[in-house]
Amino acid sequence: MCRASIIVVVWNGEQYLANCLKAVIFQKSPNDEVIVVDNYSLDNSVRIVRDYYPEVKIIETGCNLGFAGGANAGIRVAQGQFLVLLNQDTIMCPGWLDALIEAFNEERIGIVGCKLLYPNGTIQHAGGCIRWPLGLPDHFGYGQPDDGRWDKPGPVDYVTGAAFGIRRSVVEQIGLFDEGFWPGYYEEVDYCFRARQAGWEIIYTPWCIGIHMESVSLGKGSKAYLEAMHRGRLRFVLKHMNPAQLVEEFLPAEEKYLLESPPLLRRALRHAYYATMLCTIPELLRDLKVTNQVLLGFSRLYSLALEERWL
Repeated sequence: MCRASIIVVVWNGEQYLANCLKAVIFQKSPNDEVIVVDNYSLDNSVRIVRDYYPEVKIIETGCNLGFAGGANAGIRVAQGQFLVLLNQDTIMCPGWLDALIEAFNEERIGIVGCKLLYPNGTIQHAGGCIRWPLGLPDHFGYGQPDDGRWDKPGPVDYVTGAAFGIRRSVVEQIGLFDEGFWPGYYEEVDYCFRARQAGWEIIYTPWCIGIHMESVSLGKGSKAYLEAMHRGRLRFVLKHMNPAQLVEEFLPAEEKYLLESPPLLRRALRHAYYATMLCTIPELLRDLKVTNQVLLGFSRLYSLALEERWL
């Protein structure tokens, strides 16, 4: 078993991949390995890795498994005591990897997250929290200057999967990522909540720093991005709220959220509601009475989103 397995999930990443891998290989020790999981890229991503980074192990999935599926494919072959997931559009700063491993100094720390910056130097992520009952995420420090206010390590609800360290024991206990979060968004939030429920601590450490372009695959703010993000949010809510909370707290709050949303978001929510009714609710909810109540609530949300005045 090696020290760390750095797993980079790739999809059409040729524009970013070389910078990502250069930063990783510069920092890795002889006792670490680097794995690239290619989710059926249609560009030159695989060729770049094969031609210029022969020390990197390549897994070609043959289809787009999404971030969770790609991460799982890498985890299955990884040999590290610590498993480190990276997005293809990250550039991790010198000292990041050693600081990440050092952050696992206590046995109950199961997941460690990093400080991520935008290219202009402002904070993108310094740990996160979930706002209930909607299950909406907040990134601490988002859009703020990196002026020292976000340099305190500590426990958080979740850390972003763009740069995400996992102790192998966590995977052995709770299993892999839920591939129902496809193509991405909320799979790492779900994983953090599952790990905490199993007794592990999730912490943010400010000494692991990287730059992240953010959502280059779908384009942040696009309809495709909003649909995927909210499908993930709804799946997360259905997994982590009990039936009474879903009916009494989430559904009324979601209706208010829908009616106050701008047109592009309403259209994205409409598609997310439909996909959730069709696939996610039948998959996750087992009690027939609860299923019917929640389906009825989502049907109302979908009908509201369909009304001409909201389009």
